[in-house]
Amino acid sequence: MRYGRKYIQSIWLKRSRRKSMKGKKAIVSMGIMMSLALTACGKAGAAQAKTPSSQETRELTEISVAYHPGLAALCVPGVGETNGYFEEEGLKVNWVQFTAGPPEIAAMVSGDLQFGYIGHGAHTLCAQGQADVISLSHISNSEQVLVRKSSGIKTMEDLKGKKVVTQLGTSGEAILNLALERAGIDKKEVNIYAMDMAGAVSAFIADQADAIASWDTHSVKIRNTVEEELVVLAQTSDFIDERSFPGSWVATPEYLEENRDVAVRFCRALNKVYQYRAEHMDETVEQSAAFGKLEVEKLQETRDSAVFYSADELKEMIQDESIYNIYQSQLDGFIKDKKVDSGDVKGYVRLDIMKEALLQ
Repeated sequence: MRYGRKYIQSIWLKRSRRKSMKGKKAIVSMGIMMSLALTACGKAGAAQAKTPSSQETRELTEISVAYHPGLAALCVPGVGETNGYFEEEGLKVNWVQFTAGPPEIAAMVSGDLQFGYIGHGAHTLCAQGQADVISLSHISNSEQVLVRKSSGIKTMEDLKGKKVVTQLGTSGEAILNLALERAGIDKKEVNIYAMDMAGAVSAFIADQADAIASWDTHSVKIRNTVEEELVVLAQTSDFIDERSFPGSWVATPEYLEENRDVAVRFCRALNKVYQYRAEHMDETVEQSAAFGKLEVEKLQETRDSAVFYSADELKEMIQDESIYNIYQSQLDGFIKDKKVDSGDVKGYVRLDIMKEALLQ
């Protein structure tokens, strides 16, 4: 099975060995240059009479797309809009910010959104048939269970009888469940308070909760606000061999059935973003920060919170279909946690659309 620590580490090893390729400079004789210049002059009048290209006259398809404020998802509108990747595919995107997947999938079902980014937890809705995965963005490594050092809580066992805040149905709840299970603690022994992440973060910062199961920019906000030292009781990397935490772009099956061409074009734009991200990470952070109106330095702190795939790496995983293994690992975890009764990865991970997006 191509998932887990060994596979992810192999990707980074492969990247470290990758050498930058430099193209050879072509040597063009002066005679050829002069000939080209004369030819260009001779065709100047024809060029002026040239009709607009199909790209210039192409009517853009307007879509509404959900993104999250963390780097993993924010880089798509940041890089995509800066470099014109979506417009190149004939798409005009209205970007709408969400902080969790379940509400945006509800907005897709109602028709208010066409596409959206979801973190680990919301993939249960894919297994239940409410949304299909059309692109794998990354594997998350940002989920954490955090406490204040002054609380005296040092292990998960110390959370018995304590107040823990998180948003249900998210990767925050997922990491909390994994950590409690490994520690042999029944969830009933912990006072888990369900709230949206904005409320959970505010509660923890105000010292109204003993612990928080958080991720990505939420954790960064906590670290930048809470003045005292924090302790990480559990994090995603502790469970990388038994559970994958993919971040994905999704749409409803109904929308994909009626708008396949739009979905393929959207995926092509995503692939362009992924490749740019892999080759220009510093610029990716800067462009993402500019789009999200965030401080570059704070966003830089989260750049290692995920294993980001390039379009080339995704192409390999799509062609040999090993991408299914990542989602099967995730689904197995959902079933084990009784989040879903069953599911068919090959039904909701739309490899057909991913493959079509690679053709052009």
